[in-house]
Amino acid sequence: MEILVITAVVLFATGQSLFCRMYTSAQNGRGAVQFSVLYAFLAGVCTLAIGGFRYAPSGTTLLLGALNAVMLLTYNIAMVHAGNLGSFAFLMIGVLSGGILVPMAYDLIFLGTRLNAWQIAAVAMMLVSFVMMNRDGLSGKKSGAYLAWVGVLFLVNGLYGTLMGLQQNAMEFTQRSEMIVTTYLGTAVIGTLFSLVRERGEFFRGFRMSGRAAAFLGASALCCTGSVNLLLYAMKLVRLTVLNVTVNGGVLVISAGLAYFVFREKMTAWKIAGIGLAAVSVILLSI
Repeated sequence: MEILVITAVVLFATGQSLFCRMYTSAQNGRGAVQFSVLYAFLAGVCTLAIGGFRYAPSGTTLLLGALNAVMLLTYNIAMVHAGNLGSFAFLMIGVLSGGILVPMAYDLIFLGTRLNAWQIAAVAMMLVSFVMMNRDGLSGKKSGAYLAWVGVLFLVNGLYGTLMGLQQNAMEFTQRSEMIVTTYLGTAVIGTLFSLVRERGEFFRGFRMSGRAAAFLGASALCCTGSVNLLLYAMKLVRLTVLNVTVNGGVLVISAGLAYFVFREKMTAWKIAGIGLAAVSVILLSI
């Protein structure tokens, strides 16, 4: 059961990233903020529909969901700024490492979870595989502003997963829909207000898009809905650290394969070795 759920989370999360990339290509990089607002709104509404439009969050869920909405919005803004300032490959090392290390610290310090030797080795191998698959991003000079934004991505991506796990533990693995709806609709509302203040009339013009781009946006939102709902369900089945390592590693490995077969990106020896190391890591975590 756990393997099927985690596999579905990985596939949905990969689809979310893939369609986001295809949207960006169709829009020639325009409308990043509008994409964030619309996909968050659609994911929130879809989750609300899945739950039969029942929404009765506790105070704890409202608080943690609102905090997570800020994390998600900050993540989206930081991705745009960091992507414009430097290497996307180096950026992904920060994002994926934060998605593992920050929740792991919470898991170890506050929940008292202990990893066995195999699991510790698997975490270390997964982190090394991130570097190997994004090795090209390590070269070249990096500005202080770029490194600062990567640091923000490391932190907020980790806090996003941590807050999801914290809410589920606090509510004894209930109110999944309420947490997701609060997070994603909150992101859409805060993002809209932030953009209206910053961009004013330009914000609405950014929603102009082709039918193709709109289809990619909708597909990304649907994949996001499936991914985040199953992710919170999986938190009841698998330890947070193990779950985050497996999901982040699985998404990176499949994305690397799609980059080669779909986008015709070069597959280097380092990437192949990194994929192999990530696969070994996932196997060790299943022992």
